[in-house]
Amino acid sequence: AEGGGGVSAGTVHAGGTDGAGGRAAAGRALPIHEALKEAWGVADFEIHDNGEILLHGRPIELASTSEQYRVAGLVALGLAQIGGVGFAALDGFEVLTRRLRNHFLSAIEGAGVENVLVFCSAENGVPPAGTVPDWLGVYTVNEGRVEASHGG
Repeated sequence: AEGGGGVSAGTVHAGGTDGAGGRAAAGRALPIHEALKEAWGVADFEIHDNGEILLHGRPIELASTSEQYRVAGLVALGLAQIGGVGFAALDGFEVLTRRLRNHFLSAIEGAGVENVLVFCSAENGVPPAGTVPDWLGVYTVNEGRVEASHGG
């Protein structure tokens, strides 16, 4: 895109700052899980150098809550990888349908993130007990109280 330091569709670039205030990592691509991006239907999201995020060619603010979550989840996983923190935390997991949650569970193991914490505000956001891998911590939030449903 013009004027926004555009990137190609579905590509995310991260810029950093060195000690002198310059851009140290401009243009460094975040490791975005391609299979999950496709499965989640957000393959064409873009993050521009000016911070603008587009999905399907429109500002992310115009996307559904589920679409916003899916894009944010992919970016969080990418940042967890390059940051070397070994884990990612995602709040609002219940906005995903069961099919989208299953895509997440099957795809995340190849993302290089050792542990993932997901927070749900409703019981229907919790994956069935037998399908939750050891690396996934699932927590429910009820009336302001956080309770471990699995892991953690």
